[in-house]
Amino acid sequence: MTKVDSRGDIYLESQYYADDWLFHTRIEVKIGDKIFKSKDVPLFSANNIHEPSGDIIWENVTYTDDNGIIKAIAESGNTPVKVRFIGKYYDDFTLSSKDKQAIKDSYELSQLIKQASPVYTSFPRLSP
Repeated sequence: MTKVDSRGDIYLESQYYADDWLFHTRIEVKIGDKIFKSKDVPLFSANNIHEPSGDIIWENVTYTDDNGIIKAIAESGNTPVKVRFIGKYYDDFTLSSKDKQAIKDSYELSQLIKQASPVYTSFPRLSP
């Protein structure tokens, strides 16, 4: 999953829901022969949330620096995207075309917001 803020900054978030813990702190993404690795987000940081909910547990990890994963997924085309959640244990899955399209759309939105937002390097002087 991705999140885009009002400045166009985009963040990757891994979401794991199951009946047992992974305690994941990072992800690896394989697209063709290339492997992209996120930075580690330590357990118990504000960006790494692990919660039980009845018989199900969930783990949400937000990566403020995705090491190019979002762009790579956005540009992957028809190539399968394989993801591994890595922690004390690991879990593998392949992104659906719907999930890939959502990430691509978020990436494109991020780029459009950044292009449309002027960056002010200095402010005009005001008359006294």
